[in-house]
Amino acid sequence: MIQARLRISGQLTARQRADRVSFVIKELGLAKCRNTKIGISGIKKGISGGESKRVTFAAELLTNPPILFCDEPTTGLDSFMAESIVAVLKNLARSGKTIICTIHQPSSQLYNLFDRVLYLAAGRVAFLGNPENAVALMQSCGFTCPRNYNPADMIIETLAVTAVKKEECLQRVNAICDKFSESDEGKSIMETVRMHETTVGAYPRVRKAAPFSDQIIALLYRSLIDNWRNPSLARAKMIQKVIMGLFVGLLYFHTNRDTQSGVYNLNGALFYLVAELTYATLFGILTFMPADYPILVREYHDGLYSVACYYATRAMSYVPLFTLDGFIMILISYWMVGFSSFSFLQVFVMFGTALLIEQSASAFGVMLSTVSPSYPIAVSIAGPLLTLLSLTGGLYANVGELPVYISWIQYISWFRYGFEGFVINQWTNVTVSAVNETAFQRSNQILEQYSFDRNNLPFDLVMMGVMIVLFYVVGYFGLLFRVSRSR
Repeated sequence: MIQARLRISGQLTARQRADRVSFVIKELGLAKCRNTKIGISGIKKGISGGESKRVTFAAELLTNPPILFCDEPTTGLDSFMAESIVAVLKNLARSGKTIICTIHQPSSQLYNLFDRVLYLAAGRVAFLGNPENAVALMQSCGFTCPRNYNPADMIIETLAVTAVKKEECLQRVNAICDKFSESDEGKSIMETVRMHETTVGAYPRVRKAAPFSDQIIALLYRSLIDNWRNPSLARAKMIQKVIMGLFVGLLYFHTNRDTQSGVYNLNGALFYLVAELTYATLFGILTFMPADYPILVREYHDGLYSVACYYATRAMSYVPLFTLDGFIMILISYWMVGFSSFSFLQVFVMFGTALLIEQSASAFGVMLSTVSPSYPIAVSIAGPLLTLLSLTGGLYANVGELPVYISWIQYISWFRYGFEGFVINQWTNVTVSAVNETAFQRSNQILEQYSFDRNNLPFDLVMMGVMIVLFYVVGYFGLLFRVSRSR
């Protein structure tokens, strides 16, 4: 139904689309696997290879095209599955459609299913017509097909041009091509071609993309369904965040804010939360592109939707996944550690800052996955970049004392903005009675240890929002560049 909404949404009503889907499913013999997951070959169990090929045909048949170009539809299938696919195509041809296929090394049974075959050699037409007539042409040229031998293999071997005997092979190929062009069948075909060259017909029907709203709905629904049906990432993240929330809560359980060591411990816990919200999210989302990329390229070049539409819906589908887990970790650790006060405003700011941190990491991960040519490269790039961003985040080095040639990194680091936001929220309106009163008499002095300013909280939140937008924009143009150059 998702493919139907993308391909024929503007042409048919919802009821008509459902009827069309049911008809195509029945036509291609897919009724028994109608409610079965397609799966991923070698990774996740699903429908068979032959059924997967038929699903591809079914998606194309939704628009009822008069012509189908099938590039090696039997590749990767055993002989039985390959024969069943060609049988389906033959039935479609009998219904009035024109089916054009490229086939490599077909079996003899498969070969005889085709109504007409075309052999090309050295840039010329060696034969076009009935399969039996191809054998007859070869015999007239002195090349006899042995008994119980696949005629397709014999003809392909005869027309092959090898580097060792190139001149001899080309002479043989040219002789066969000349023989065909001089035959009655060859002359008839050329006459038909010349006739059509001088005939002016109507412009072919151009497929129109579905309305933008339908594209958004269909793609967002598909992305959410994909996340729902593949819960391993969500489950792993939830378990991880619960465990880490408990770990942080137990490690810093009811930390005393009235001691110097307690202040350092609380700030360390806050920075760890920033790091945990970042690393788990970013490395979990680096798979954003590799799994979807082949589907995106095919459907984009089929004119089903724009890259912007796909990108926006896929990114939106990750928002719930990379939000709830962070809230759970903060909720567990907040009460166990005893961060700041329990006022509604400070709790709200804590959760809001955590949301922006996680979404910054998510947007950065999406950007890396779209601009990187492969998943391993994205991972290898992410590690060093995160190290630089975390080192300038404020805990390991005072941001006010960083060298000039390094300090600029802090301004593109959500570690810095997130950590400063957490620290400001933690120590605002909190009275500290430390042993060393000259250093920790006021909460401002705690902020000054890191060159933080209590008035920077709104700025920190805004900057993380700006970075989220910036990362997504860069990621979009990176993806657009890759997809547009993919063919």
